[in-house]
Amino acid sequence: MGVLPVDLMGIIEVFAPLFTKRVWRHVLVLLGGAILAPGKRTVTAVLRVMGLGRERCFHKHYHLRVDYVTIFSKYHLGDPVMSRLLHIEIQESAEELKRIMNEQIRAKFRERIQILYWIKTELFNSLQELADHLGRSKSVIFKWLKEYRTHGLTGLLQWNYYGGRRSKISEAMVAALQIRLNDSTQGFHRYGEIQQWLLQEYEVDIPDATVHQVVHYRLKAKLRVARPTSIHRDEEAVVSFKKLSRQVELIDVLQQAEKNTARPLRYWSQDESRFGLKTITRRILTGFGIKPVGSVQWNFQSFYLYGAVEPLSGENFFLEFSHLNADCFQLFLDEFSRAYPHSLNVIQLDNGRFHSAKNLAIPDNIVLLFQPP
Repeated sequence: MGVLPVDLMGIIEVFAPLFTKRVWRHVLVLLGGAILAPGKRTVTAVLRVMGLGRERCFHKHYHLRVDYVTIFSKYHLGDPVMSRLLHIEIQESAEELKRIMNEQIRAKFRERIQILYWIKTELFNSLQELADHLGRSKSVIFKWLKEYRTHGLTGLLQWNYYGGRRSKISEAMVAALQIRLNDSTQGFHRYGEIQQWLLQEYEVDIPDATVHQVVHYRLKAKLRVARPTSIHRDEEAVVSFKKLSRQVELIDVLQQAEKNTARPLRYWSQDESRFGLKTITRRILTGFGIKPVGSVQWNFQSFYLYGAVEPLSGENFFLEFSHLNADCFQLFLDEFSRAYPHSLNVIQLDNGRFHSAKNLAIPDNIVLLFQPP
């Protein structure tokens, strides 16, 4: 292979950093052949002039074209970012870049700032070294540096992610689902009902896993046990019961008008509960095919506890009875009346049948206030 003149080598050596040593040797071969080849300067003609027409690696020279505009194109020379020796000016200081890098939460942003920090501290001076140490391709790093040169650090730290498949559940569907879940009178019993609701209302078939992810993680909702409500519930009675304070004030005014010596008004909540002992049957671990046998106490002894509590002071009154009927409730009212004779006692209670029995005799210092069903 011939050697180019010294004067010519001094001119073209400035382009040597743009190529590896192996490729630079091919460039010198093609450049010398292009000068010596007569006629049309093709790669074949250049190689034959240089005496490489019978070389075994003849085809490798076709990776470089003789066209000087292609060899020394803007892709390699005009843009200093894509060249092997980086020529980019970093405006921020190394300390500022290190601080910004430590503040980043996303790993993608941290990588971008780390590239600028390496260039600023001159730790790496070529695009290939940056790509090797960061584990990213040169094209990605080139894109980041180009973004930095164009829009600065602000543009480099923008997310700019528009990939991924769009969710079938639109924002309107999510808003409507949120309203439905927040309604205490509606709701859903299982995730399958939500699927059916979306299919009926929006004609969209959503997988069960997607519905669970949206409801449980995005809307922070979960399945809850509904509070038992009577089918005979009267909504008007519920509204009127919420005006309890006005009713109590009316009672106080009336009893003051009837008697000159007004008694203090006290408010109580009353209920009954049964207590007893019965064997609780639970699971027993036995061998395969072996039916377990457990001891059971068939006799069930219990009693009923009648009680009233004053929420304002915490004072309470309890009596134990054997049955839950009007007779026992009458005894409870009589004992309660004798225990608090100097006050007008308003007792809130449920709508049990024995609470409104016809043979009940309500003491003078007790007013029964029935809550709505």
